[in-house]
Amino acid sequence: MSAINAVYPDGRVIEGVSVFVTAYELVQLGWLFRFMEWPPLKPLVDAGYKLFAKHRTKLTRGSSLDDLIRAYEEKSSIKSADCSSCTNTHNR
Repeated sequence: MSAINAVYPDGRVIEGVSVFVTAYELVQLGWLFRFMEWPPLKPLVDAGYKLFAKHRTKLTRGSSLDDLIRAYEEKSSIKSADCSSCTNTHNR
């Protein structure tokens, strides 16, 4: 995932910093993020967000997204292997 996305009811799609600006506006806190859309700052903010988005799972969870998916898949395969060897004595 390279950026957060949002879809308006009419089908328009927005991504990145614009999603946060819009979400905060919807809860009457738009002033917190509105400065990020100012033309002089927007290119810098967008570049900073892209950099953050690329590395966010490492920053927030300590692992890359690929590592998190791999760990999930390994855990899922272990659970299904455990379940396939079980016998159900209640349905006899």
